[in-house]
Amino acid sequence: MMAQTPKTPKKNAVVNVAFRHLEDFGARGTKVVSGAKLDELVSLCVTRAVSALERDVSSYASKQRDQISDVFKSLLSTHRTIRKLLKEYAHGNPEAVDALSLLRLQLEGLFVACLMLEAPKYVDLYVGDYWKKTYIDYLLIKEESGALPSQQDYLATSLPNIINLRNYFGLTEEHQATIELEQLGTPIPVGLTNQPIPWFPTPGDVPKEIVNPDKKRMLERLKFRYDQLCSFSHVLGHANLLKAVFDKRFVHRNAGRIREEDVKEKFQRVVVIPATLESCLCITQAATELTMLYPNDLDLAAIAIETWNSIADTSSLCHIVWALRAKKMLGIV
Repeated sequence: MMAQTPKTPKKNAVVNVAFRHLEDFGARGTKVVSGAKLDELVSLCVTRAVSALERDVSSYASKQRDQISDVFKSLLSTHRTIRKLLKEYAHGNPEAVDALSLLRLQLEGLFVACLMLEAPKYVDLYVGDYWKKTYIDYLLIKEESGALPSQQDYLATSLPNIINLRNYFGLTEEHQATIELEQLGTPIPVGLTNQPIPWFPTPGDVPKEIVNPDKKRMLERLKFRYDQLCSFSHVLGHANLLKAVFDKRFVHRNAGRIREEDVKEKFQRVVVIPATLESCLCITQAATELTMLYPNDLDLAAIAIETWNSIADTSSLCHIVWALRAKKMLGIV
């Protein structure tokens, strides 16, 4: 049998994306930072980011900045939910593992913020995607329930609101007519043209839209972590097994003679620490990206630097993002 010719690794394969540590970041004696202190720091990151976005900047309109601001607020809300979940459930509760599903949301939020801050057109794409999904949902309900008397009030009152939202986002009748063509087969009225609304990119496609090589590489590396966390949203084996380990009712936990101290250590190492630190990472890097839009905002840069000083050497992933992107952006030598 002839030997097969080795295939060239994909562009986004491990060998091309991996960040190779040249020094042991964990040997620098970084102090352990309390969860409460981290909560305070990321809350300030979001507060100052939202405050910055209230100020005019030449490239982004007020409505576009409002959308970016909402992403920051959402990141903070999800961080608080993660922290509340971890405080409420201990290592003997499988419910705590769902903090890792929420952590996936934080990475998605960072990808969205990075893309929005790449160019204003991506904010328009973001709201267009939202309105398109809203209108398709309305059309689906109308198609399924349009003959039911109980749904007539909803259908009659919802459409004007959807149209008002369309106008607010700067979309047109042509966009609406194109959706009706795509979803219902309704011909576009005479005088209008086909104007499709693209979908907003998911994390796997975001790096393709990024120009800066450091930013692109950072997101390509974070995509690997995002894919891992998808296991917890997609109910894959990794997530199920981890929940079983932290469930005192799981028969194999006792049969395997798993020590309680080992369960506690694993809970901290696999759930609490990464969920807390990586959520902070997402918020801090989003704020760091915003410093490019507001380079003269010293308060925003200061809180980003302070937070990075607290988390940069606490985990491999935090150090990677710091070294690949944040350190240079903040002018740290």
